[in-house]
Amino acid sequence: MRRALGALGPMVVAACGAAFAGCSKAPPTSQPPPVSTSTSTSTSLSGAASSVSASREQAALDAAAVAAAVLLAPEQVPKYIVYQKERLGLLQSTLAQWRLDTAALGAENPGAPNSPQASAAAAARARLRITVEEAKLGAKVGLSLAETRGFARVVDDIAIERRLWKKTGAGVTEQMRAELRRQLRGASADKKAQMRAAVAETMASVDATRDATEARGRYGEALVEAVIAHEDELAGLAAQQEKILALLR
Repeated sequence: MRRALGALGPMVVAACGAAFAGCSKAPPTSQPPPVSTSTSTSTSLSGAASSVSASREQAALDAAAVAAAVLLAPEQVPKYIVYQKERLGLLQSTLAQWRLDTAALGAENPGAPNSPQASAAAAARARLRITVEEAKLGAKVGLSLAETRGFARVVDDIAIERRLWKKTGAGVTEQMRAELRRQLRGASADKKAQMRAAVAETMASVDATRDATEARGRYGEALVEAVIAHEDELAGLAAQQEKILALLR
């Protein structure tokens, strides 16, 4: 795409480049706490073993989600929306409990009512509650844990492509057409053919993001269409959940 855009001048390249840059994932805003050097060797080994075990468990969950994603049916999308609503309710109640726990821990330690330790302990309990209850929520609406995680992958993949389209969209494609018309004036026949081909190639790439072409190839036309039909609702639920989760990290 960049090669094709280059034929149309820096103005269009800059516009599309900015849009693509806006879709990159932001780096983490927080760093993990430093590891204490005062722990014993046995504790370190135990922690390392736990970390390896957790990594393997997460890898297994990810693999199950990938396998489940390609088997999901469009008819399951309403179930996933209900699941997301239930999950938002879970996060809201968990946040409320976290605030109560933090206040209670602070009351027990009046010298440091807002200590990081008290907040971290309450947040750890909150995250554990979310992990335990999520599987129950899926079962409640008729989805397995692998299926809910699979849906999360599908929705994320579609959102990434569609977000690029919304950032570029008709504005950039129209800009490309205008730039093409300007550069075609007085150009030779060969040059005109090259520029038209460049525009066609680039616009096809932009349109592919609008249609979530990669996701369609991976998950099927029907499922992607069903998700796109509810993308605004799903995006709204995800945004509300992310705000709560950010407080519990």
